[in-house]
Amino acid sequence: MDAPTTDTKDQAVRKTISSRKYGFTNITGCVALSASIAQRITPLTRAMDNDSSQYFDVAKLFGCGYREWAAVRRELKKALSTVPKPNAIPGAEPVDITPLVQLQVVRTNMLRVALKLVEFYDPEAAAASEKTTRTVRGPVVHDLSEAAYETIKNAEVPEDSSYAQIEPVMVGPLAALVLPAVSPAHLAAALSVLAPVPGKFPAPSRKKNPGFHDPICQSGLAKLLLVGGRVEGKIFDQSGINWVGGIEGGLEGLRGQLVAMLQGVGLGITSTLEGGSRSLWLALEGRKGQLEDETKGDKKDGE
Repeated sequence: MDAPTTDTKDQAVRKTISSRKYGFTNITGCVALSASIAQRITPLTRAMDNDSSQYFDVAKLFGCGYREWAAVRRELKKALSTVPKPNAIPGAEPVDITPLVQLQVVRTNMLRVALKLVEFYDPEAAAASEKTTRTVRGPVVHDLSEAAYETIKNAEVPEDSSYAQIEPVMVGPLAALVLPAVSPAHLAAALSVLAPVPGKFPAPSRKKNPGFHDPICQSGLAKLLLVGGRVEGKIFDQSGINWVGGIEGGLEGLRGQLVAMLQGVGLGITSTLEGGSRSLWLALEGRKGQLEDETKGDKKDGE
């Protein structure tokens, strides 16, 4: 008769995670999440090499049903499909992130763990520690390892950290709008459906998109509340998210504005430097002419 086996800590955690069911009801919030954070949440069973995330939004949903949730996702997909494809960069293929944008229901506790892993857990530092468990394949430093567990368990959260800033809004179940890269155009399209702002992110008209005004869809959207987001490691509130989505021309437009600003500063510095030397040259030329006139006058007097 075989002796009973005992699950390791990793196996127990995996069983706990896999046994949980992700429902669509009683959702109380919505955020914008980065791709790496989303992968840590669902199913949170593999280690990430680094935080390649760019963006995530958090929104609150209050008792959103399955049909309402499906309608919201449908309209979000329609809005994202209207975003123009990116221009090709010489030497690189254009990447369209539209199919990769997702609206997911997340477990709040899972989100907390994922955010702590992203900000406070360093697999390389854990691998260098003598306390880290090792196997023939090397140190065990994945997201479900004992090293990761001990790190986030004992982590001291600074008041100015990203986690401390977003923790107050992580109350109750949440939904996450996940974008694999920062794209103001895609964010603006999503906000026009999830959190419309008249004049800035206007909702689609009834004539253009009657499905958006369907009672089921409107009922689901009424239960959505945008509470914040995480963009390139920085935490933004609703106004900050609106600012990111309102960047004209997207990242290319922002880069163009930066280049124009730097060029303007360079031209200003050049003009300032040239102005001093030009003034000196004019003063010397004026003095030269004055001396020449005086010399000519002296010659005439001598004659």
